[in-house]
Amino acid sequence: MRFLIVKKLNYFAFCFILLAAPTILGQEIRIASDRKVARPLNLLVLGDSILWGQGLKAEHKSFYYVKVWLEKNTGRQIVERIEAHSGAVIEESSVTDKRRSSNPEVNLGLPTINDQIDSALRFYSDSSEVDLVLVSGCGNDVGVQNLLNAANTGKWMK
Repeated sequence: MRFLIVKKLNYFAFCFILLAAPTILGQEIRIASDRKVARPLNLLVLGDSILWGQGLKAEHKSFYYVKVWLEKNTGRQIVERIEAHSGAVIEESSVTDKRRSSNPEVNLGLPTINDQIDSALRFYSDSSEVDLVLVSGCGNDVGVQNLLNAANTGKWMK
């Protein structure tokens, strides 16, 4: 039951991000000229192949475009930490194959997105150091076929 609730919440979060993205991308960032910026912004990337950018060169991945846009519009250096990898699922209970790989191109469920969060928390000595988090998930949990099938009765959401 808890897993289905998590799936519902992740589905709605995914839909919200899809709807909000065009609005956010169209906004301009204004910087006060009298303010000095001391440290770079830290960008944390969590999720599955969508944010990892399966098969793409680094300069063509979505998180890289966000990084370049932020650097251009804020005048600050952006330091990214990539935890995302292809095949990632939200929690381990939905994984049948317990194998792991250090190569993010390998399509495996582990480490899960929850594991990625734990790893990021261990990496950053203070969680307030993280300025921006990009997250993508649930496609491997729900199955893209279910999301794109208009004839689907929604049984997976009950």
